[in-house]
Amino acid sequence: MAGYFILSTRKGDYRALAFRGAQVYACHSQLGGLLRTHLGEAHARLLAEPLMDPQGTAVDWYTSGPVQPLAELPAETQEAVKTRLQGLLSDIEELAASLQTDSDPYKSLCGTMLHLATRFPTQECLYASLPSGEPASPPQPVLVCWGMTLSSSPAQEGIHPMGAPPFSPEPQTPPAHGASGDPARTPSAREVAERPTAATL
Repeated sequence: MAGYFILSTRKGDYRALAFRGAQVYACHSQLGGLLRTHLGEAHARLLAEPLMDPQGTAVDWYTSGPVQPLAELPAETQEAVKTRLQGLLSDIEELAASLQTDSDPYKSLCGTMLHLATRFPTQECLYASLPSGEPASPPQPVLVCWGMTLSSSPAQEGIHPMGAPPFSPEPQTPPAHGASGDPARTPSAREVAERPTAATL
């Protein structure tokens, strides 16, 4: 996809969650397709698209349209985004649990990867796309750094799991780089072609 640039994160800032040698965030294409097929477009759009920069030192995060950081939204809108996020994550976790118990090894693998994809380090990883022309439509949450934890966190500490409040009173600020919503960061066709794409599940 690689449409609207959100921000860049250095590889060393986060530790990617992995299962059986496959990094979760690197399977964006497969996971997005799975969510789109089983749950719908809103669930697929929750996961921003990660693209490795040509030097292999940072991950650029993209989505289909303009987004805003959660902290820059009015308090009422922030609550609406959080509520919508919880609903989307609950649906994904339900699908993941169903797939994990399937006798088909591939479906079981997909379930585990989806489960790990719902983890993200801090609330600063949450952005939102606000509806235009349709005030009744809910905001669309968008996550960056999903399927990751802070590099400084031992084991899987710092990951927001389902079943626990995903927003701490004093959130840590991720060491992100790049201006949010900079349309100039939209890559050229050559640049995108040179970047590693999602791994195969």
